[in-house]
Amino acid sequence: MSMNSDIQKYPIFLFYQGRLIPFNHIIKSTKDYDHSKKHLHHYIPLKCIKKYPKLERLQKLILLSPDMHFDLHYQYNNFQQKYGINRQNLIYEKD
Repeated sequence: MSMNSDIQKYPIFLFYQGRLIPFNHIIKSTKDYDHSKKHLHHYIPLKCIKKYPKLERLQKLILLSPDMHFDLHYQYNNFQQKYGINRQNLIYEKD
């Protein structure tokens, strides 16, 4: 599955000032955003959806800054203090 097909399939949100804002009306393909400034992140890792297909109904895509996307996956300490949101609101980790 490609990111463009995921964009068509799942709701898209922009992380802005500690909130997730619906953003489907702007993003229709990977050509619609600057990849050097924003990364499109899957809330539920694709490996979890393959293992538990019923989770797909919870899937969403979230536009994040590259630094925030890196920290989400690799820097667990102080994430909420740095970004104003709990990591669990941005990534599904119940595997």
